[in-house]
Order: sequence, then C-alpha cells, then structure tokens
Amino acid sequence: MNDPVLLGAVAMFVVATGIGVQLMLPKLRSVGGPSKPSGPNALAGTRDTIVEAASNIIDKRSGRGLRDRLEKSGSQLRSGEWVLLVGAITLVMGALSYLIGELIAAVMVLIAVPIVANALLNRNITKRQEAFAGQLPDFLQNLSSSLRSGQSLPQSIASIAPDLEAPAGDELRRVVIENRIGRDLVESFRDLASRMESQDFDWVVRAIEINYRTGGDLSTILRRLDATIRARNQVAGTVRSLSAEGRISGLVLTALPPTLMLAVQFVNPGFLDPLFTTNIGRFLLIFSCIQLLVGSIWLSRMAKFKF
Repeated sequence: MNDPVLLGAVAMFVVATGIGVQLMLPKLRSVGGPSKPSGPNALAGTRDTIVEAASNIIDKRSGRGLRDRLEKSGSQLRSGEWVLLVGAITLVMGALSYLIGELIAAVMVLIAVPIVANALLNRNITKRQEAFAGQLPDFLQNLSSSLRSGQSLPQSIASIAPDLEAPAGDELRRVVIENRIGRDLVESFRDLASRMESQDFDWVVRAIEINYRTGGDLSTILRRLDATIRARNQVAGTVRSLSAEGRISGLVLTALPPTLMLAVQFVNPGFLDPLFTTNIGRFLLIFSCIQLLVGSIWLSRMAKFKF
C-alpha cells in the first residue's frame, strides 16, 4: 500500500462511491418514503448546491443540449446530476480496474464508460421516440372521435391523455398542464414534435394550426392524417423487415473480433499477452478497436433508412 498510485486509486474509489451514493439518495428516499429530518440534511444541501452549480455550468457550455436530451429520454435527472453520476461511475470502475488489473485496463475503462453512458442515453431517446410514433395513429383516431362527439381540442386531449401509456400519455399530460397555466396549445405541440423528432406529429401540428386560422372540420383532417401515417408505418415496417439481414450481418461482424479474442484466450491462455504487455501490441489493439467502432457505425448507417 506504499505505492502512491495505488493509494490514489483507493482514494478515488472511495470519493467516487460517496458521490454516487449521495446522488442516488433522493431516488432511494422517494422509493422508501419521506426521510426523517436529521444531520445529513446539511450534506444533502451541499449536494444540491453542487448539482445546481454543475447544471448551470453544463447548460451554459452545451446550450441546453444535454438538458434537452435528458428530457427526450424521459429521464428525471438534471444535466448536472447525470454528468456527476456518470463521472462517479467512471471513477469507481476505473479505480477498480486499476486495483484488480493494470493501468491500461483502467485507461480503457475511463474512456469506455462515458461512451457507453452516452450510447445508452441515445438508445433511450430512440426507443422513446419510436414508441411515441407507434402510439400516434391510435391517439389521432381517439382524438378524431372525441372531436366528433362535440368536445373542444383541449378537452379532447385532457380526456385522452390519462388513458394513454408512456411516452404519449406523459407528453400529452405535460401539454395539458402547460395549456392550463396559459401556454398556447400549438406552441406546446411544436415543442412535443421537436422532443419526439416526429415528422408525422409535425404534420398534425401544422393541420391544427391551419385549422385554427381558417376553420373547418378538424376531425376529418385528423382521420386522413391517421390513414396516411398508418400507411407510412406499414411501408416502414416492410423496409425494416427487408433490411433485417443487413442489420444482423453488421452485429455479427462487430461481435466477431472480440468473440474470437475471448475464444483464443480461453483455448490458449497467454497467446494474446503481447497485445497487452508490449507497446506495439497496445497500439495495434487500440487501433483495431477504433477500426471496429468506425466499421460498426458505418454498417449501422448503411442499414438505416429515413422516410
């Protein structure tokens, strides 16, 4: 334990673990019930101050980019909380990798964890947007029926929102709340279309805006939009099924090199040691990982179609 680097790794592990626990305390308290007033309230206040300062700095640096991405993913975390939590996890895993492995493993973990966290955030955004797109035709059908029954547009949305599952239900309840506190309904719908990055819903917003200006039967317009969106979704499903082979091929080709490395290491332990113990081996390993990452992104873009 006289190694300064080892002592630093242990200290980093302890500090990062404390930061992660403090960031998770509000979530744990909300699950377990209200917390009793006690001495740690001062520590919680310090944590809130740090999170507030980090959020302000990050929002100024990224121009609300991270905050908007967290909203799109449906996360309740603030930008400062997300960055601090990812940083704490990165430091904990990096310290553990150094304690049980080598310095090169710790460096790779320090690089990989933020990349994985960002990829998971993007994946949550994509899944939420895809779920909203799948719920949109049913929402338009219910909205059209509600309008034909004589309700106004805000009343129809307020009556439909509680019955819809997430994410459409959550987003529409947010629209209802914003409308009740005085915000224009069309502006709330524009923000919703932007969060979901939905061209189909943008058509709905345009139709509602034009109807507000010129009048007409909005329920008929929504029925036609519903039919158009269902037809587009059917075509998109057909294209996805036809391109499934390309996506699976990309996954197989991406997983093949690390799988072969694990197989060789299991069959012949020590055969791959030069990759981790020599400078040229580490360079080749890092270079091959970069090539694998670029190739996987390229293959995924080739099998992805926009409508």
